[in-house]
Order: sequence, then structure tokens, then C-alpha cells
Amino acid sequence: MKQKTVSGQIVLQGKGLHSGQDVAVRITPAEPGSGHVFFREDMAPGMPIPASWRFVLDTGHNVTIGRESVSIQTVEHLLSALAATGIDNCHIHVHGPEIPLCDGGAKTFFEAINQTGLQEQEADREYCRIAIPVWVEDGDRYLLALPANDLRISCSIHFKHKSIRYQACHIRIDAATFAAEIAPARTFGFTGDIEMLRKQGLARGGDYESVLVFDEAGPISPDLHFEDECVRHKVLDIMGDLALLGRPLRAHIIGHKTGHALDVEFVRKLAREMIPVRDTDALERDREFVNFCERMNL
Repeated sequence: MKQKTVSGQIVLQGKGLHSGQDVAVRITPAEPGSGHVFFREDMAPGMPIPASWRFVLDTGHNVTIGRESVSIQTVEHLLSALAATGIDNCHIHVHGPEIPLCDGGAKTFFEAINQTGLQEQEADREYCRIAIPVWVEDGDRYLLALPANDLRISCSIHFKHKSIRYQACHIRIDAATFAAEIAPARTFGFTGDIEMLRKQGLARGGDYESVLVFDEAGPISPDLHFEDECVRHKVLDIMGDLALLGRPLRAHIIGHKTGHALDVEFVRKLAREMIPVRDTDALERDREFVNFCERMNL
């Protein structure tokens, strides 16, 4: 399998979830091996900010990346869509402090990428695998990665709110499954938390269509996209945060009560254990490993 980039320019505009400002993003093709690289067009247009765990500045209520006092917020939904569509390399030019919220999930990004199309490149695609289990934990919250031949995510959440309670899902990630089962799942929050965040200068954008909002009685937003939309959005976030590894990962990810801070800690630990493999020679070089995974049903 070869690396891919976008076949043309993609432009999207909207409000930023936290800043509430009008923001825009322009995605353009990039050379093989370059990965996903952001540029803050309104502040430092020539300074690249790689989509890497090394450039993460904050994980409080989103993932913020940056360098030299230049930052870009809320990159996770776009990175999730790029990973799901198989885009290895692109330049992401951002005008404003963050990526547009759009639909609140990854559907808008995913559809725009597919509508523009993908361009196959000469270089072989590289992915990463692990040879041993890798995990992080924080109290009753945890993330675990097991060796596997593809990307699977099993995730669960537990909230006291009566409309959420316990939710769990297991997804074998591919483009079709992502489009149908994950991309429409919106970011979610609670009325009390939103008011607190706004006092901190956050959560100034969005509306009840693009953010799934709950009050004490239940969801204020008019329609749930899924009965378990909240946990599906957690899967979406995990995918976006895993993209900070810089290469697609093949592993079975199991998480409970995850969040961006735990995700990025997990990515840092995974980065120390990753084994890069080219698609073209993976089966020959790792036949024993592949057979082991199949025998263990991993």
C-alpha cells in the first residue's frame, strides 16, 4: 500500500468551539513522508507545527499543539478524519486560534476529504505495531494497547447522569465503519460545566446542533445521532489523539473513562514501544507475529 495525500485543496470555515471566533482551515497536498503539518496562517504562516505528541501544549478540554508561542486548539476531530480516510501527508493551514467545530464530530471533515479525493504517492505506507502490551492508568481510568493486525478500539464510559450512565462500544476501524458509526458522534457536555468553562474563556462556540448538551433532565439537543453517542465520540477523540504518533497504528486499544490528558500520556508511552513496519514487507518479516495474533484472536 502506498502513502496518500489529498488530491486538491479543501477549505472549511466555522466557529471555534472554545474561542467562539470565526475560523477557517485549508488542507493542501504534501510530500511523501511529511505527515500532517499545521501552519497558523494569521500569526506565523511559514512556521510548521507537526501533528505530533512532541508539540502538544495542552490537553485540558481539547488538544492544543504549538511551538514558539504559536498554538492551534482542538485539532483532534480533524486528525481523526484524516486518519480514517487514510491521508498520510497534508498541510493544514489554520486562520484563527483553533480548528472549526463544524458538525461537532468528524463527519464534515471526513466528507470533505472524500469529496476532494485522495492522491496515491510513490512511497510505501508505513505503520506502527507493538510487540508487548502498553498501558497507562489513573485511578479507575485506563488505556491499554494489545498487539493486533489492524486498529480496533474498545471503549467504555461511566457518568452519574441518568441519560448516559454506562456506555460501551467496540469498533474495528476502517473508512466505512468510521463514516457510519463514529464520524457523526458529537462532542458532548453538561449545562453546569459549560457555564463554568465559559467563565474560564472556553466553550464560547457551538450550539445545540453541533454539541450534544445535557441538563439534569436529559439531552437538550434535539436528536441523538446514536443512543450511545457519548462513548462513540470518545472513540473519535482517541483516534484523533492516536494520530499524534505520526504513523497509523495497528493495535487493539481498550479504554475506560478516557480523556485527552490520558490519551496523550498513552501516546507518549506508545511512541517508546512502536516498531515501524512497511506495508509491503510486513507479512514476510513478521509472519510469526501475525500468526500469533491470529491464534490469540487479537
